[in-house]
Amino acid sequence: MKRALAIGIALVVCLALAVPVMANGITTEVDITAGGDPPIVKCKWETPDDCDPCYPTYLDECGDPCNTPGTQVLATPGTLDTEGMPVIGVKPVQYWAVVTHELGMDYINKVYADVYHPDAMQLLNLSADPDPSGEWCGSFKYQQRLLEYEAANNSAAIAAFQNAWDTGLVTINEAWAATLPAGVTPYDDIIDELEEGLAEVFMGENTLDNHQPCGTYLVEVVANNINGLFCAPLANDMEFCCLDDFIVDFSVVDYGSVAINVEKPVGGDDLMVGPLNKPTVWNSGNSYLNITVAQDDMGMGESSDGWNVHWAARLGNEDQGTKMSYDPYDAPVTLPELLIMCHPTKMDFFILVEKATQPTYVGEMTLGCVRVPFVPCT
Repeated sequence: MKRALAIGIALVVCLALAVPVMANGITTEVDITAGGDPPIVKCKWETPDDCDPCYPTYLDECGDPCNTPGTQVLATPGTLDTEGMPVIGVKPVQYWAVVTHELGMDYINKVYADVYHPDAMQLLNLSADPDPSGEWCGSFKYQQRLLEYEAANNSAAIAAFQNAWDTGLVTINEAWAATLPAGVTPYDDIIDELEEGLAEVFMGENTLDNHQPCGTYLVEVVANNINGLFCAPLANDMEFCCLDDFIVDFSVVDYGSVAINVEKPVGGDDLMVGPLNKPTVWNSGNSYLNITVAQDDMGMGESSDGWNVHWAARLGNEDQGTKMSYDPYDAPVTLPELLIMCHPTKMDFFILVEKATQPTYVGEMTLGCVRVPFVPCT
């Protein structure tokens, strides 16, 4: 009986010691704001970086970083469809940003990227005269909405930022970075906030098409809060790499019957799908071009006064293009007229035979191109 009483008393004592001690007087604080500050765009970048010399890896064979800072986007060559119609090259581009708000991510309303053309002036077709309208000249191209990237997969969002950081693509908001405590790097702060859900990765996709010029595009990312307050834009440059590329709709130039010492033309047209033996050339890249032409002698040989066959070619109509003459095996002659992007243009070819010893000849023509720089805006 005494033993049972002792156990009961011990239990009562233990229960008494488990009663929590109350702490009084702890202060809580909150600031109620009507508008709040704008969001902060901590950094931004673009992908893919597939025109970088080290793509798809950012390490060279020695294991050292060799990536070119910023994003270099490789254009997609234009093609012909099954009916022979031109199809303009289209390149998907992703625009990224890491955004936060002091009042929480739900206080962010919209994030978007504004993209601007290069500061270069469009030239007129078949002309070296600048277009007075200045069609590009840094003009606005489009606005792309950015949405939260992989909202249900925070690890994927963090990995996207880390990969961009490792490949040298990320532009940091220097005004924000200057407010960080001593010893805290922008990278560490961004990773920490992404892991805690205090910042998010946003992404949107649009395209760069080959009828737009290669060059340096300005990209600005802006965000606003639910009360419509906008942050200052965070800007960087994105390079749309030049692609010098063209397609022709012919594989043979047949001069047919030719009289000695009478020049014979083969005329083209401006239709990639059209009558046979109507030569057309189409600029399938994103830079301006001059077409070059070279030709062999078709086996006609030389006489004491020179080659027995002579050639000429022209880009465009007779009243537009310049007829350029050349002899067999000359260095490629440059047709001076401009071949602008995405516009099929006619080509004319000419032959002049001075001497022949057989009824039929077959030779080989070589077409090439050289890039024509865009005219900078003034």
